[in-house]
Amino acid sequence: MDKVNDILQQINDLFRSEHIVIEETLHLGSSENSPVIFNFTAYEERTRDKIAVIQLLLSEDATVVIRETENTHALFFNKHKTKQANAILIRWIESYKQGCGYGTKIMIYGLMKMIQKYPDVEHFILDDDSDQSLEIENNLYSRFGFFPVEPAIKGKRNKVAGLSGPEKTVDRERLLTKIEMLMSHNLGCKQGRKQRRTQSRNESRNESRNESRNESRRQSPNQSRNQSPKKRRKGGYKSKKIKSKKKDN
Repeated sequence: MDKVNDILQQINDLFRSEHIVIEETLHLGSSENSPVIFNFTAYEERTRDKIAVIQLLLSEDATVVIRETENTHALFFNKHKTKQANAILIRWIESYKQGCGYGTKIMIYGLMKMIQKYPDVEHFILDDDSDQSLEIENNLYSRFGFFPVEPAIKGKRNKVAGLSGPEKTVDRERLLTKIEMLMSHNLGCKQGRKQRRTQSRNESRNESRNESRNESRRQSPNQSRNQSPKKRRKGGYKSKKIKSKKKDN
């Protein structure tokens, strides 16, 4: 649990630095056997605008995979042994502000809170119906270590061509390892491609302007030395001519 507490402390510090608050709400079912649903919602502290939300619950007797390897491609494409066990179910997750990794951060926060609430649960499951569900790397859940319960069809270059079902799973050990890797990277706001192009263009313009200014400053002393005697002589000749004309008059 020390690792879980450390991760939760880091993600809390990150939210505070971005002036974001997290609210936890519970939804009780109509019957005694209905599971308790936990909602974790991120808001902007000043405006109270909703940023991201994740909904989780404890699923009893879920189908999970007995992981025998760490190889990602083997986890996606090979048949594995399964068993029935209690698991934390991710019902849905949504981010309302793109480009700042809020979906990743709210997912880390929610999963760590659920581990604190259910320390004996070792597995996590979800139904990945997103547009990127067939991607191994370019997928939020894959970055957390989730892989298909049923093997995927291998496409070209070891990419997923199709899944027999959207169900994915991960065990706690693999999940924590992946989260630690994510936390080692910068989870702050990232600039978009257009913003990066604009910034680089402005920086290059500023550099060229500074170079031209420095070049003109280096040349200006030499030019003043070369031009000042001519100006003095020219001015001196004019003044003499004017004086001579006055004398003639």
